[in-house]
Amino acid sequence: MTQEQRESAALRKLFNHPELGREAKRLYKKVEPTAKFDDIDLEDKIAAETKKQQEKIESLEQQMLERDVRARREENHRLIREAGLDVETVEKCMTEEKILKYETAINYLKGQSALAPPTPANVTPIRMPDNMAEIQKNPSAWARGEAFKAINELRAKR
Repeated sequence: MTQEQRESAALRKLFNHPELGREAKRLYKKVEPTAKFDDIDLEDKIAAETKKQQEKIESLEQQMLERDVRARREENHRLIREAGLDVETVEKCMTEEKILKYETAINYLKGQSALAPPTPANVTPIRMPDNMAEIQKNPSAWARGEAFKAINELRAKR
């Protein structure tokens, strides 16, 4: 057996190996690009087409996602305008306050801008107790007397 025949037999054995054959053919193809292996060429062609189809699918999914986001954003902008608020103000509030939902931001801004109930124009003065003279004469005795009254009321309720 000549050297060339031994090399050819070794290559055939390596190419036909169940685990390493595919890798060996790919390595040989890197060294000798003009080599033809039908199974490797077919795999490469299928992989290229699959990759192309996958990229197209991902592109379409991305376009659909962008379209859905735009539609939802337009709907939310309509809700903001119906609430009588400015779109930019609401979105700025959402980013600053870390609010995720447009409805929550609208309610938050409405609550922020709501006016407090007005205070009455005429304030009634504080009214002093009727027995103020007694309190001023001896405050300690008055306090003690009130405490005894309260204790007696509590005892009577038992």
